[in-house]
Amino acid sequence: MEVAVDAPIGTWVETLVPHPNGDPLFLCGHVVHARRTMMANFELGVAISRDTPPAF
Repeated sequence: MEVAVDAPIGTWVETLVPHPNGDPLFLCGHVVHARRTMMANFELGVAISRDTPPAF
């Protein structure tokens, strides 16, 4: 995924992915890779998880 902030390895992320039928797909997991792609963007590799999110 591409985001505007750097996220350290291990950070829990949640996102909605557009779906052709109109219902977005909810995905969550931990960052396993991060790199700067442009001046203000970062590319994150996320390992999708079936676990429940950590408590905040």
